[in-house]
Amino acid sequence: MNKIWFLFYGRLEVEKWFDSILQMIEIFGNNNQDLPFDLYIFGKWKLESDLIKLTHKYNSIHFFGRQTLDYIKQYLPKVQYLLMPSSFLETFWLSALNSLSRWLPVIWFAKWWLAQFILPAFDLTNTNWFDTAWKLHNMINKLVQNPPKLNPKTFQEISDQYSKEIWFQNFKKIFWSWKKILMLSDFKSKIWWIETYIYDVKDLLESKWYEIQVLWCELSSNRFAKFFKYLWILLALVNISNYFKIQKAIKEFNPDILRYHSTLRWIWRLWISASKKFKWKKIVMYHDFGYFYPFPHSLHFVDQIKTPLTLINYIKSAKTNNPIKILAISFKYLSVSLIKKSLKKYMDKHLSPSEFMLDIISNSYQLTKKKIKAFPHFIQE
Repeated sequence: MNKIWFLFYGRLEVEKWFDSILQMIEIFGNNNQDLPFDLYIFGKWKLESDLIKLTHKYNSIHFFGRQTLDYIKQYLPKVQYLLMPSSFLETFWLSALNSLSRWLPVIWFAKWWLAQFILPAFDLTNTNWFDTAWKLHNMINKLVQNPPKLNPKTFQEISDQYSKEIWFQNFKKIFWSWKKILMLSDFKSKIWWIETYIYDVKDLLESKWYEIQVLWCELSSNRFAKFFKYLWILLALVNISNYFKIQKAIKEFNPDILRYHSTLRWIWRLWISASKKFKWKKIVMYHDFGYFYPFPHSLHFVDQIKTPLTLINYIKSAKTNNPIKILAISFKYLSVSLIKKSLKKYMDKHLSPSEFMLDIISNSYQLTKKKIKAFPHFIQE
């Protein structure tokens, strides 16, 4: 029997279907089998204690906690497949793209935008059983007994389609000849792919002789900050110092373009409205379904999002009769609607990493299709 090697990185939570991976491990163990694989896991959160118990039980389960992207890259040459579980809708699946570019096939269900990154031989939809853990079990047995032959051409075609050069050509079509770009983001840490992506965009554009400045948004550190963070609605008031921070940056840097990398976690309405007097191009990229849906990690299908983005539709999309939840959703809607109003009013272009999101943005914000454009990510090295 051949032994194979897997990689998983991400949040160790049920919403990521990580529980199915744990169940799959136990299925092999309960059948008195030695695990026919080694599994390298990077991540943290709710199921961490359950995972640690399995590492004590099985020597071939290796857990490293949450690590930087550079640290994870060291293990890529040691593995053959990536487990890419997610029970909810993702905006692009950058992790899957990066893995495929390294000839690392992705194993999961071929659905939504992820479908283009799942080769037929690794699609769990094609396996027997209804239970995901058993589907994984059967897939792994199949890979152990008869590993499929990989076609180098397939991997090369994907790499070519999402290369940095293709991305840059698309970039020039949107941004024309402007050379000074101020990028604003609430992602600051170099953990996982999307949080690191803004650094890679900066490096790429600077290599093309663009002048780039990145401005991070940070929540005030007063004693009320954490309280306001969890309430959502009052975050903009706490963040008023950053309103002046961006105005100062615009004045000093004098950019041609403002590019909002993400606005939901810390930036909020004030950072968007702070750019209202900026006369050049303003762009926003949507990395999060939280703009359109109250509980993004419970979003499994596109039709769960009710459009346009109104209070009635927002509450209806959550499918709950719990008065406390409805009250919380209503407060969140107020915050999201203020962001929506500012984005709709001040942004010249709304970018989405995936084409399937275009209708969601257009219908939710009632924007014309001319103001929205699909702008896929590039492969990270």
